[in-house]
Amino acid sequence: MVAIGASIAAGLLGSGCAKQTRSRAENEVEARQLYERADLYVRKINAGAYSYEYINFHYQQAMKNIERILTAYPDTEEERKLQRGELKLGNYTIEHFRDTVLPQLGD
Repeated sequence: MVAIGASIAAGLLGSGCAKQTRSRAENEVEARQLYERADLYVRKINAGAYSYEYINFHYQQAMKNIERILTAYPDTEEERKLQRGELKLGNYTIEHFRDTVLPQLGD
């Protein structure tokens, strides 16, 4: 009886640690949503109407979404477009946004 209980407990604990996988379609949707959210952060929040701290926070979040696509969703259409330089955040290329806009906001 104890062995059966221990076996069930081990099975329940182990099932929570199992690697969870998503389908390719789910990965595509998630990557697209991350990009759309990042782009929206940059297009909708601009200087003048918001404080620099507010803009900086949302722009940093936008960049985190882009980085998440590149690291967690390889082999998705969004990741390939990012690698080819086809996607922008607002009017900025990803490189310009990361290398120029974000550092200027931090100053």
